[in-house]
Formats: sequence, C-alpha cells, structure tokens
Amino acid sequence: MKVTNTPPSELIKAYQSHASNGVEPTRHEARAGTSTPLRDTVRMSEKAALFQDIQKGVASASEVRPDKVQEAQRQLQAGNYQADYTQVADKLIHPDLSARI
Repeated sequence: MKVTNTPPSELIKAYQSHASNGVEPTRHEARAGTSTPLRDTVRMSEKAALFQDIQKGVASASEVRPDKVQEAQRQLQAGNYQADYTQVADKLIHPDLSARI
C-alpha cells in the first residue's frame, strides 16, 4: 500500500478495519501452483533512522549534568554566582530544543 499523501487518520482506519476483519499481516501469492508467503516491509530513510538514534540517545541521557551542578554550587558558596537572566529567559522560551542545550 502506498501511503504518500494519505492522511494518517485514513491509514489508521484502514489498518483497524483489516485488523477487525481478521486479515493476516502476511499475504500469499500463487506462483506456478505454489504459494509463497510475503511480508510487508518498512524502509526508513537515512534521516528517519538518524532521528530515531538521536531520540534513543536523548531518552537514555541524564537530565542532570553533575559538572554544571558542581560549578554552580562552588560559585554560590563563594558568593560570586552571576546568572545571565536574558540567557535563562531565552532558553526557557526558545522553541528549538537543541538551542536549549
């Protein structure tokens, strides 16, 4: 099934209607009196595969950066911590997650 320019809601409806009818995920094609099971396959583009790898890396990464925490604690204890409030505000409202890091 070619899914180019097909709204996702229509794809879900098609899948659900086949699933509720008991349609098997494999197909059989007759070739000279025999049937060979064929399986549906999905091929991801290189960009999609890279994006998936990045998502896995982000999910497994720690949200706390101990080196930054220790530096902030050291500056606070020394009494010379100076926050850049403009930079903090920009990072809080910036829509691009990569710019927050």
